[in-house]
Amino acid sequence: VGFLLEARTACGGLVLAKDIMEVMVFSDLEEEVCNITIRKANESAVGVYVRLDEFVSRGITKHRSSDMMFGNSYLDIQIDGGDVMTREARGPYLVEASTTHEEFRAKNEIRIAFVKKNSLLAARIVIAYSTVVDYCGGSITSREGFIGIPEIDGDFDCVWVLQENPGNGVRASVT
Repeated sequence: VGFLLEARTACGGLVLAKDIMEVMVFSDLEEEVCNITIRKANESAVGVYVRLDEFVSRGITKHRSSDMMFGNSYLDIQIDGGDVMTREARGPYLVEASTTHEEFRAKNEIRIAFVKKNSLLAARIVIAYSTVVDYCGGSITSREGFIGIPEIDGDFDCVWVLQENPGNGVRASVT
């Protein structure tokens, strides 16, 4: 008896955004519908920030069904329960269109609904998210991450302290 175990990210549910930028990656979505709600975890945050880094159809999926579907998969994006904006997935051969870096901001929450309309192509989605803050700096204890504060521009002073257990090294890259 043989078997194959596959670990993949489950799609859907509630995601609580924090002050540090985090990233969700869905590489081979098989679900026909996937609903994600991104809310601020801390009520003191000014809002929610979401950046759609990639939304593309690519390759042939491992899963084929007898009822084939053809068309472009899409995302419906709703900000604070208001109007819905739709974004279509780009085809697998449009390399220049695979990255979008489109930004969305909301006061409380951003809802993203993925709808699969093509059973032959796999969808890849990369979403970066965080809360919107009007301050910068602080203590960082996570093992890895990315600091991004899109709302702050112009001249400002920030101090971040990277903390690690004594005896361990700390490495930071500034770009």
